[in-house]
Amino acid sequence: MGIGFGSGATAEEIVAAVREAVGEALGETFGVATLDRKAGEVAFVEAARQLGAQSRGIPESELAAVDVANPSDRVRAATGLDGVAEASAVVGARHGQLVVPKTQVNGVVVAAARRVLRVDRTPSGNQSLSMNEESA
Repeated sequence: MGIGFGSGATAEEIVAAVREAVGEALGETFGVATLDRKAGEVAFVEAARQLGAQSRGIPESELAAVDVANPSDRVRAATGLDGVAEASAVVGARHGQLVVPKTQVNGVVVAAARRVLRVDRTPSGNQSLSMNEESA
């Protein structure tokens, strides 16, 4: 799950935004990710704790490599990136599939992606299953 938030956001606002944006799709095992320079902020760390999620900061260079579905001029002006929430979701899911596009709830932006199961054929014709394991 990717999260974008301003410096005034509280943990409660982040948690509420996640729950509203994702609802019943919120799984038991997931992580939250954001731009690395924001990942240490108390509100983000506490929101991850309240959600029972692992938190992760993603370097700007990795987020910049993602072609986001819904770029933001405001985010671009503030960070130089086309978007934080969608890009963080995709990278956090090891370049998975965006399943919840960015959704803004009271100034907090949430997006969700899931890892993609890939079936590979080996040279012998056998199949092997793997999660997309690109560097994230």
